[in-house]
Amino acid sequence: MRTSASCHSLENSALSLPARLHAEEAAKHLGFQPHDIPVLIAKKLLKPLGSPAPNAPKYFAAVQILELAQDIQWLDRATRATVFHWKEKNARKHNLGRRKIGNAPLPCQSNQECSS
Repeated sequence: MRTSASCHSLENSALSLPARLHAEEAAKHLGFQPHDIPVLIAKKLLKPLGSPAPNAPKYFAAVQILELAQDIQWLDRATRATVFHWKEKNARKHNLGRRKIGNAPLPCQSNQECSS
């Protein structure tokens, strides 16, 4: 539940911003990195205005961005989604490096000598 003071501060913040924000501006106001915005869109935690093509610039309603920035539950869900995304992506990247490449054997996993 919002208090009248928080409504006034939200209205004052919205007056100093343009009605639409680029993804980079939205990221800044939400406390995320610009590369996290596509993750939040994919997880349906953030919706761009209109129906932009996948490769088109994304715009967001400033009023909605400011509301989300004050919503602790949304911030928690969004943070968990981005952390999980990058953790999974980094794990996939590191696992690809451990695969056998061509005929080269994998490095030994222990201090014992490799037996060929």
